[in-house]
Amino acid sequence: MTTECLAAAIGGIDEKFIAEAREASPKSRTRIMLYAAACAAALLLAAFGLMRAGVFKGENKLDMTVSIPEDAVLPPAIENRPAASYASYGTAYSVEKAFRKADAVCLLTVKNFITEDFYCSYFEASVDRVYKGELPESIVLAQWLATSQIMLENSPRYTYGDKLLLFLDPSISQTFPGAYDSVGCDISFFYAAPSSDGEIYLFDHKGLFSYYTYSCKDDEHPFNVRNRSSLQLVSDFCNYYSAFDKPIADRLNEYYEACVGHETASFALHVYSLEDMEAYFAMENESIREEILARVPEDAVLPPDRDPGTESARYQRSYTFREAFEEADAVCIVTVKNYLGRDEWSTDFEASVEKTYKGSLPDSITLRQWADSKGSIPFTYSNQLFVYLKKSRDSKRPDAYEIIGGDIGYMYLAEHEEFGSRYLVDVKGLMSLESSERDPGSVPKDYSGNRYIELEMRRYFKNHDPILAETPEFPYICLLEDMEKTMN
Repeated sequence: MTTECLAAAIGGIDEKFIAEAREASPKSRTRIMLYAAACAAALLLAAFGLMRAGVFKGENKLDMTVSIPEDAVLPPAIENRPAASYASYGTAYSVEKAFRKADAVCLLTVKNFITEDFYCSYFEASVDRVYKGELPESIVLAQWLATSQIMLENSPRYTYGDKLLLFLDPSISQTFPGAYDSVGCDISFFYAAPSSDGEIYLFDHKGLFSYYTYSCKDDEHPFNVRNRSSLQLVSDFCNYYSAFDKPIADRLNEYYEACVGHETASFALHVYSLEDMEAYFAMENESIREEILARVPEDAVLPPDRDPGTESARYQRSYTFREAFEEADAVCIVTVKNYLGRDEWSTDFEASVEKTYKGSLPDSITLRQWADSKGSIPFTYSNQLFVYLKKSRDSKRPDAYEIIGGDIGYMYLAEHEEFGSRYLVDVKGLMSLESSERDPGSVPKDYSGNRYIELEMRRYFKNHDPILAETPEFPYICLLEDMEKTMN
């Protein structure tokens, strides 16, 4: 079964597919990227199957021995640390939510302490295994609220040798812009440790990650990893960490002492085998793969070339938001559907109308972007757009509406998937710039300078439009709600 799965995954990327990708064939780059992502997920699933079957044992076995070199840089000890309540920071995540939110999920080993600022401590870390996303062999790991200035309650600072299963996001820290943060601050990760018989386990040092996982059950994505906690395992972990991380060893010893004579109490420390967790990640990757493929139907007609065209724009004249609204026959949110074709002057798409702010529109229209035949095609199937439209005078397509300004009268709609807030992203930045210079009163608050919001927008596009996610910058981002207020 595993061999068949691997063969199917590899066979999905055939010579024709590779040739099309290399030669910028009539297939859209969006479809190519989505298909490649799906095949990569299938390969990952097959790899996990091989690992569980024992094919990789010995070759890919984790080295759990800890040797602290003489020149290792350890974090300074903190006496009488000013503790803060863990409940005051971050969002509570289940394992399923953390896996889906994270840009990368990996097992890593903490190395040298680098430095700290008021909120974060920074460490070098070597990446041992990656279960989601892409990571280099070595990263800078930021631990929030674990400094000499402020500490989360019962949260030891990482130290050299700690092996952690982490759900990572790009850091919003300005000290190390390329660093990675743990999703959910200090509660959404596991320490890894070997048992006396050499098996590798994961334990939840606070129990909150497991608590939120079991109290917020997801019927569609059930967390079916068995809690394997026992007094013997707690003792094994305590012995392991006592050699190089005393705070964690002390925390484990507290569990052990509380459980002596009360064997069932050991379940307060949730313990999972690494092998079981890897199998769960494999199922989640397969589920994500299926969702990616489902977003673009097999019979969808995609544009021949795709480029959001952020470095240039073709337009007849500049507009402010207010001017575009006043001149438009309709202002609405649409979902882009099938590519209909292009001629010397324009490109057409089917589009479904989701919400109208001005004018009267049918449920479906032809969306027309004015640009010459060599211009970029910024849209693709499933993009949601906030657009200013003029009724086309083209008798061949009586349902056609043109985007005001040719190439600038639209913004992409994106969602903060955690909180549900909807944002507008102006990837060209021309209409927002014109508005801020000539009519600042019509410009909703700009969040493009907010690193956290920008990362959330990129996360959304990464799941829905990988090409757009790679846009170098988003010059203007505003809340849809704020834009709606300016149109009342």
